[in-house]
Amino acid sequence: MSIGVVYALVAAIGYSLRSYIFKLAVNKGYDPALVQLVYRIISIPISIIFLLLLKNSSLYTSFEPSYVLLLVCSITVSFLADRSVDYGFAKLDISVASLFAQLSPLFAIIVSFVLLHEVPGNISIVGILIIVVTSLWFSSVLNSKATEKTDRRGAFGIIAGQFLYNVNGVMLRTFAIIMGELSYIFYFSIGLAVLYSITAVRRGSLKILKTNRKSLSILIVYGVISYFPFLFTMLAFKNILIPVAFALTSLSLIFTILMGYLFLGERKDLYKKLAAGMTMLAGGILSTF
Repeated sequence: MSIGVVYALVAAIGYSLRSYIFKLAVNKGYDPALVQLVYRIISIPISIIFLLLLKNSSLYTSFEPSYVLLLVCSITVSFLADRSVDYGFAKLDISVASLFAQLSPLFAIIVSFVLLHEVPGNISIVGILIIVVTSLWFSSVLNSKATEKTDRRGAFGIIAGQFLYNVNGVMLRTFAIIMGELSYIFYFSIGLAVLYSITAVRRGSLKILKTNRKSLSILIVYGVISYFPFLFTMLAFKNILIPVAFALTSLSLIFTILMGYLFLGERKDLYKKLAAGMTMLAGGILSTF
């Protein structure tokens, strides 16, 4: 097993925890923009601490104009992706939302081929397609007339966000090679913190901090936990093909389904969710070949 596969699997576990805590924060009344703002602010000191502690690590400062433009594009695309995905996770059960997120590997194949001319092996493509087809099949469980409109909007938000994440994934690999993961996350987090600050102020999201301070700790926990799967995803991009990395991180679905069942009471269509999760696990294994 290559180190890139290990990085992607660790990221998958982290993303499942992140989805669970995000859902808890939204259920407590926190606006998704505020949740993301706290996460990005927390990412800044964490990056500084790692830059100071790790040998052979230093803050990248040799910016060329083209790098600045690419960084601005990366921040903007990621912001739009975050907003789309957060909307979907706020409207859907986390297990159902995670299933729609499994379309990401298909977008990864397309984006990587167009922008990087990368093509996974035949077995890997079969595994990735198993994940995608299973996700599309499971969409049939969203048949409640009472929530059909909301579910469709939430699903569209997640699918659109996953496409944008893949576009940003190409830029992530570029920055990981040029300036290193920690330096990129540092600058990246500052840019997103500014955008989310504007969004939170415009939406009046900061007011809830005055009335809901007792549960502020959940935002801090979310910020700390969210930092590490993002870091490990960048490390995975440097070592394995982007479509394979996205396919492996999609295995977070299995952990997400279990958390939704155990802690959030999401029992509807449990057996279908588990069947979909196990099928995707098989696809994820094939994608590594």
